[in-house]
Amino acid sequence: MSKKKSDSLNNIREMLGAIYDPLKEHRELMESLADPLKEHREMMASIADPLKEFRASIADIPNPLKELSTSIAGIDSFQLLKNVAFEIGGDLSFHVEGLISLASKRMAVSELQDLSYQVIHDSLLEPSGTLEESLNNLIEEIRSQKDPLTQKLLMWFVYPLIVAVIVSFINPVVNHYVESHLNEDKRSLSKKIESKAKKSVANSSALKDLRYVTADTLNVRFSATQKSETIGFLYFGYAVIIIDRQKSWTLVE
Repeated sequence: MSKKKSDSLNNIREMLGAIYDPLKEHRELMESLADPLKEHREMMASIADPLKEFRASIADIPNPLKELSTSIAGIDSFQLLKNVAFEIGGDLSFHVEGLISLASKRMAVSELQDLSYQVIHDSLLEPSGTLEESLNNLIEEIRSQKDPLTQKLLMWFVYPLIVAVIVSFINPVVNHYVESHLNEDKRSLSKKIESKAKKSVANSSALKDLRYVTADTLNVRFSATQKSETIGFLYFGYAVIIIDRQKSWTLVE
């Protein structure tokens, strides 16, 4: 009783608390309605990239060159060629009379080319059973040149040639593995995309305004004219909502 008497304003405070925020229920209602398109956006997100699984399957293709790439990167002589080539690349000067210079060294480009081919030729005369041994022989031939700047110029010139040789072996293998997973025609892929989209939503009528891009790359422009600014790109398999159609243009979301 004493407690109740000591807080005679308790009922008043409770009443004021109830009317202090007369918009509370209204705000709660608005929060529930604040994002009426939430489900729609979630649905669009689930089907906007129907090729996601396809790309993931491509990413899961075993890399037949992974060990080769690792082994090449681990060869000291290859790393030496690479490091020197990148180190001096910005310090080289080229002259209109066909000369190349590095610090105090000036040399005719044709002379550097002939010397590089001679060094490569001589290195191949040494017995080698692996790529590493071949590169080591090449480095030894380059180091047989007495001038350190000539050695660096040779390494700079030879490095891209070595890379080109390695790539010439790698490309056919890569193409074989990639093309074998990309030989499915677009019509078949388009059907898979539509089927996947229908399975992704409970109500298929929600897809009636959707269309799927069949071009490899589709320019999205600010307005319906070729001179209009390109504001984005859509790629094969992407989903869009049709808002309006004209003769040669479609307004999409």
